[in-house]
Amino acid sequence: MEVAGFAAAVVAFAKTTRSTSHLVKRIYYIAKNAPLIEEQLLQTAIPLKSFIASVKAVHTSLEHHCPDDSESKVIQYIIQQGLPKDLRKQSAHVEQSVSQLKHRISRLNSRWGDLVTSFKWTRLRPELEAMFAPMESLKTTLTLILQVVILEVKTGQYTGTPSEEMKAEMRVSSNFC
Repeated sequence: MEVAGFAAAVVAFAKTTRSTSHLVKRIYYIAKNAPLIEEQLLQTAIPLKSFIASVKAVHTSLEHHCPDDSESKVIQYIIQQGLPKDLRKQSAHVEQSVSQLKHRISRLNSRWGDLVTSFKWTRLRPELEAMFAPMESLKTTLTLILQVVILEVKTGQYTGTPSEEMKAEMRVSSNFC
């Protein structure tokens, strides 16, 4: 069974995290120049940074657990159920929304001062915060898939041979359970 569909979904997340990273940088820039709403902006950036870090960590770990020639029954099942396609669609939606918000965030700074910037922020903030739920859903789905694959490897259900690095990672992750 091909893992290409699953790999493509994971790659789509990389693109989404890049856009989200650019959004966070813009938020920090605006925060530096708008002391009136600086704390609100910085607090809004926290879930975005969490999304980026989590997705990158899961992506890196899945690369180790799911080589292109994977015989993982879990990955095969995920592919058969069409989850990679759904994940790519969901990721594309988040990517599109983040891109639109990136441009609007860039226009937050006002030459008329912090008060106008604050007003613009209060109108934009709900839209940005609405992105947290889909981002959290993507992050949770990927993390769950990773944990199921690790469980498959640990229980010996995986027919591939885990690398030494993978075994070490599993030992570390089992210490947190």
